[in-house]
Amino acid sequence: MRSLINRLMLAIFILGFAGSAADIAVAYQYSCYLQAPEQDVYVRVFSVDSFGVQQLEIWSGLIPSNQQQQIISNTAMILYDHQNRPNGPFEGQTQQPCGDGSIIQILP
Repeated sequence: MRSLINRLMLAIFILGFAGSAADIAVAYQYSCYLQAPEQDVYVRVFSVDSFGVQQLEIWSGLIPSNQQQQIISNTAMILYDHQNRPNGPFEGQTQQPCGDGSIIQILP
């Protein structure tokens, strides 16, 4: 009986580790770049579930003029909004596919 419990514990441990490695592989699969227009822009990026509903914020920050920021998502779609001026309203709520290192141009 003790041997069976030990084997079950080992199997659970191995499956837990394999699941974590699979999550990392999937997250890496969905990467893209946001590119700022000819002005600095503050961006918030959210994951999107399979129904297109906004989920957790996965990145936020300033992208300098004409620069790119890599985004890594656990889903193939992201939703982002942006501010064109400090303390201004966030605009956009734009959904875009994110994968294969694609470049998403943020429109001013």
